[in-house]
Amino acid sequence: MLDRYHPLSHPDPAPIRTTGLSVDVATRLRLLSEVVARWKSGGGIIYDLDDIPDAIPTVDDVSLRELGIVDDAMFIHFGEDAALPLAGSPGLSVDGAYVTRQAYEGRDGVFVTLVTSCLEPENLTANDRACIASGWIDDSQSVDEGLVHLGFFGDARIVNDRNMFDVEIFLGQALARVGEYSRAASAAQTPHFS
Repeated sequence: MLDRYHPLSHPDPAPIRTTGLSVDVATRLRLLSEVVARWKSGGGIIYDLDDIPDAIPTVDDVSLRELGIVDDAMFIHFGEDAALPLAGSPGLSVDGAYVTRQAYEGRDGVFVTLVTSCLEPENLTANDRACIASGWIDDSQSVDEGLVHLGFFGDARIVNDRNMFDVEIFLGQALARVGEYSRAASAAQTPHFS
């Protein structure tokens, strides 16, 4: 069902330094293909959280670097159980995130672009297709700290939604699950010699 997803994008070379900035539809539509192109060039990896165990340690004080994410570009599908509806936009919910490695002001980190899904994809308007929000997280900070630094910018329906705190918490947990899964998969593939 990946056809429901709306690929997101971000300005190049670095995100805007304003928390909660609403970016117009034309700009979001113009930028729509950039993240997908970066994601594809990075291997087009998809992690579906429905297929990844959810038993993870607390991630409140863990830096992004310590989460163990090894991929330079990935899409994390939050899954059917995530239930991250946009309170002010019935029928729209945050459904996943494109995550790409990107330095900002000389610091390592990841650029995150949240995407939405729609209950009635056949009725999507240009504004609905451009319902995205992006932010940058420093490798040395926890997800929460990183998002406080720059915040998200994009569609006001996401960045100003009263459920945005829940989305940010879930994003941190999703990144931790992917990191744990990546570490476990790498360890299983690494031969051990005695």
